[in-house]
Amino acid sequence: MQNYFYSMSKSILLAIKTTIEFCRRNSVPVIFTRHRHKSPNDYGMLYEWWNGDVIEDGTVEAELMPELDREIGTTIIR
Repeated sequence: MQNYFYSMSKSILLAIKTTIEFCRRNSVPVIFTRHRHKSPNDYGMLYEWWNGDVIEDGTVEAELMPELDREIGTTIIR
């Protein structure tokens, strides 16, 4: 999960971490995704739906939360 979503995810962060740990213990792949936009030309309808608030590539908000332990070799889809 990205820093952008931190404030709205605080209440479920422990459950997410627990789920990740469970998956790893049981050999279930854990895949992280990062949604971000490289330029205003890439915003599309999401810009309108999110009232002009988008996740721009290269910002702190676009990075994955450090609270979510990513092991070496973790798959990240961008």
